[in-house]
Amino acid sequence: MITSTLVRRCRIGGLAAGLWLAALPVFGQIGYNVDFNHPNAPPEAGGGVPSSAFGAAGDQVGFWNGIPIIRSGEFPLYDLNGMLTSARLTVTGVSTGIAFRNPSNTGDHAKLLNDGNEITDLDTYTFTGLLPGPYRVFTYAVPPQGYEAPATITVVNSTSPNPQVVTGPMPGNRFELLITHADHRATVGQDGVLTVIAEYYEAFPDTYVNGIQVVVVPEPGTLAGLGFGAVLAWLARRRRR
Repeated sequence: MITSTLVRRCRIGGLAAGLWLAALPVFGQIGYNVDFNHPNAPPEAGGGVPSSAFGAAGDQVGFWNGIPIIRSGEFPLYDLNGMLTSARLTVTGVSTGIAFRNPSNTGDHAKLLNDGNEITDLDTYTFTGLLPGPYRVFTYAVPPQGYEAPATITVVNSTSPNPQVVTGPMPGNRFELLITHADHRATVGQDGVLTVIAEYYEAFPDTYVNGIQVVVVPEPGTLAGLGFGAVLAWLARRRRR
């Protein structure tokens, strides 16, 4: 005879499995951390990439891709575990950059923010090969030298206020929205393309892009699916009792 307890367990297990399956497409998305790096500078002047424990403003810990400054071209991207992926970053319009020893920054903050590509006119950063879905895009655009110099950051097809103007000046070992970085939300379509455009604001040259984080945004189905493990653990405890 099938007991009412068994029926309840089957219903709960079926519901949890459904939530889990609904969340699977989003779990396939991958986030990326990118530091525009001067490879020959000392760490206090931005040389080297931040550690994998550094989540920056996007609170996304994991491997940082070190893309050499002052170089346009196409670069492979590694995921947060340091594994090579099929995604690529294409940089266009970049011809100069900087590494600057700003004493207000130390450690990973210095490695991310104390070097970068100078915005010469209109520079583009195009990610290809991303999996479809919603993302947050954090674009770091603060002058390492410590002065104020507004930079206009646009994320194509963003649902956030667009463009956003990042002004500086460098606040030291912390992040401030529209002072050190822009924060956009965007949904990547089936083409897998995400484009960030950086321009200097009106008559303010000497502005920079220090790095970009592409952070996966869990959809409601994903958040529900995350409870699947908890449901299974509850069922296991009930069986043991």
